[in-house]
Amino acid sequence: MTINPFQINGVANVYNKFLKQRINNLLENDNKEEPQDTVSISAEAKKRSIINQAKEEVLKTIRESE
Repeated sequence: MTINPFQINGVANVYNKFLKQRINNLLENDNKEEPQDTVSISAEAKKRSIINQAKEEVLKTIRESE
C-alpha cells in the first residue's frame, strides 16, 4: 500500500483543525461564568424557620438555667 504525501498532508490538516477546535472550546469554557443559583423560600417556610429558631433558643435558655 502506498501513502501519498497529499494524504499525509490531509490527515495532518484534519488533526490540526481538531486540535484548534478543542483548544478554542476549552478557552471558551474557561471564560464562561458559572450560573448563579437562586433559591426562593416561601413565606410559610420563612415563618416555620423563624418559629423553629425561636423554639431552639428558648429550649437552650431553659436547659442552661437548670
